[in-house]
Amino acid sequence: MKKYYVLFFLLSNFILLSQTSIYEIQYTEIPGSEGTYPSPLFEQYIITGGIVSGINFDTDHYFITSSTGGAWNGIYIYDNEHTPAIGDSIIVYGQIWEYHGFTEIRDISSFEIISSNNPLPLSALVNTNDINLQEAYESVLIKVEDITVFSGYNEWSEWQVDDGSGECYIGPGFFNLEEMGFPLFENYPFNSITGIVSYSWGYFLLHPRNINDFNSDPGGHIFSTNSENIYGEYNFEIPVLISFLEESANINSYQLDFEFDPEIVNYSGFDENGTLSENGTVTDQIVGNEVTIDFTGSFSFSGIEPLINLSFNALNSGDADIELLSADINEMEVSYLSSGQIGVIIENNPIGDTLTVIQRPLLNIPAIVIPGQAMEIVCLAPESTTDWSAELIHNENTLSLNINGEVFDTSRQRWFLTTIIPEPEIFELYDLKVTASGDIEDITANAVQIIHEIKNEYYFIHITDTHLPTHLFYPDEETLTDTSEIVDFREVINDINLINPEFVLFTGDLVNEGELEDFENRRYFTKAQRLMKELEVPVYLVSGNHDLGGWSDTPPPQGTARRNWWRFFGWNWLSDPPDIEPYYTQDYSFDYGSVHFVGMEAYLNYDYYMYDIYGYESFIPSQIVWLEEDLQEAAESEAKVLFYHYDFSEQIDLSDLEVDMALWGHIHSDDGNINSHPYNLATDNVCDGDRAYRLIRVNDSELDPQYTSHAGLNGENLNITFYPSNEGIADSVSAIIENQQNLDF
Repeated sequence: MKKYYVLFFLLSNFILLSQTSIYEIQYTEIPGSEGTYPSPLFEQYIITGGIVSGINFDTDHYFITSSTGGAWNGIYIYDNEHTPAIGDSIIVYGQIWEYHGFTEIRDISSFEIISSNNPLPLSALVNTNDINLQEAYESVLIKVEDITVFSGYNEWSEWQVDDGSGECYIGPGFFNLEEMGFPLFENYPFNSITGIVSYSWGYFLLHPRNINDFNSDPGGHIFSTNSENIYGEYNFEIPVLISFLEESANINSYQLDFEFDPEIVNYSGFDENGTLSENGTVTDQIVGNEVTIDFTGSFSFSGIEPLINLSFNALNSGDADIELLSADINEMEVSYLSSGQIGVIIENNPIGDTLTVIQRPLLNIPAIVIPGQAMEIVCLAPESTTDWSAELIHNENTLSLNINGEVFDTSRQRWFLTTIIPEPEIFELYDLKVTASGDIEDITANAVQIIHEIKNEYYFIHITDTHLPTHLFYPDEETLTDTSEIVDFREVINDINLINPEFVLFTGDLVNEGELEDFENRRYFTKAQRLMKELEVPVYLVSGNHDLGGWSDTPPPQGTARRNWWRFFGWNWLSDPPDIEPYYTQDYSFDYGSVHFVGMEAYLNYDYYMYDIYGYESFIPSQIVWLEEDLQEAAESEAKVLFYHYDFSEQIDLSDLEVDMALWGHIHSDDGNINSHPYNLATDNVCDGDRAYRLIRVNDSELDPQYTSHAGLNGENLNITFYPSNEGIADSVSAIIENQQNLDF
């Protein structure tokens, strides 16, 4: 009896909780402190219900309405857990809240769908000024009619319309018309726009839920071309788009007149395949630099569709000035024409030095050696290759290397060459050149540093996050011209070359978008590689998330960035490694004296490329196994240093691994304690004008990290002046170095 009694009590208590109507939650005539009208039930927990009128607002949230609709009869549900459909009748339990004047129900602890596919109430017909002024329509499904565009898209994709009573904002909370590519014109006419009203940043906005909430005026057809930049392509097509936000009447004919700049491009014809014009007959007539396109046939459409593709040949770089002059549909004039800017850039920026034969040592994984020391050179070439030779090059100086070991590893499909470093005339950072039979020749820059001896007392430098060549993101037009991060990195390079450390550890985000190498001939990795060659000391580089990751707004397919990294910095076999070496990530180690350094790839796989391999953690299982084995082999080292971009998943425990220091970046700020061992240190970024680097001193394997230094806005913190100028004319030159850093070098 006791169990039945408790169940009855709980059920009875639930039934006794009364349901509050949306109207009771919303209706008030008492203004609040922000000039809005907060709910009289603010902060109370209530049960309410209604029909879902809009979903996926601000990504995840939704609105409900009463079955009658109208003023005071809609409310916003801030709920990240449930995903109802439009037309669902639901009951929720949550708290009434005011988010900067916008009434919502949050903290949903109970949710139930009563029924589905219910009809929505008729949209409340209001004028545009009512939306702008009246709290009563907040969260209500409404419609405005006979309106025209008052102003176009702002930076948040909002725009304004007016029916003569006063303008109101149209917002992108559900559906972004600008992202769809719909051109807006001042005074462009709509029969109606339907949506739900929200309040934010001090004003109300009407949010259409999808393209069907727009209804263009019958005379509202638009012909347009998008802005586009053509890179290194001598033949290209420009789509002409037709837009109309309603099912259009049947189109039996159209005529389009346009012009172009004959100094920049030449019109070569049209292509109707895959466009609305493929179901008809198209002809063109060319007079000078003006073209008339005529179509007869039949089609209807709604939304935005390609009408026809115009074909051109690029002649010179410049603005093609492809301008739509006039158009008609079914012999009725089209009043709305929009011509995008078509830039042609036919100069081809050649790709940088991609990996071909030499796979190690490299610009990004160099070798630091002393005379008499053995050095291994790893190469890709056919097993039948013979006559291997190698040399080191620094400016006009050449140092021949004697190849005293040649082994082709069939399990790895690689050549392993060995050489003994001879005594050089100059101790410098050399390029490595390799030649062999079959016209094989390859050079990798700044790959081998020859030094007098391994020092017991020295320093090295940590840098991170250059985001070359710009920290702006595609499709921002300024990404085409902005080189601010090149300037930042070059100032740091100038400091490093003066300080002359033994080497540099660089923990990733070399480039800002690793996908932008071949795309539009942007050559992000090529530019970064050229800049790295300006360093006059060895640099050990590991990748960051911007180097390997794909961005949804950037057109190249996922995996492009990682494959670009393999092309420039190694290694192509990581996509399908040999069984004897089953590693999919670029991890490596080196020793300087009794200190062991380990560089690791660290990346949160947010583009899901090869997800079964790379998963969603910083370090995949095979990396952790490799790391443990590498550290075990280096157990006799007196100190151990890890460097990687960032431990996104907190997988590295320095104490457990008996590692003395970890250096990393990503967060664009300093982090960690330089006086607490093991040292777990982030260094501030090079980009965004910070121009940061951290010096680490080593004395008999004791690590002594310093506070971060900065190159300064104009490189003034460390400067060198030559007397007379160092132009190769004078037989002797003196130099004065001004050091305003808080460090001695």
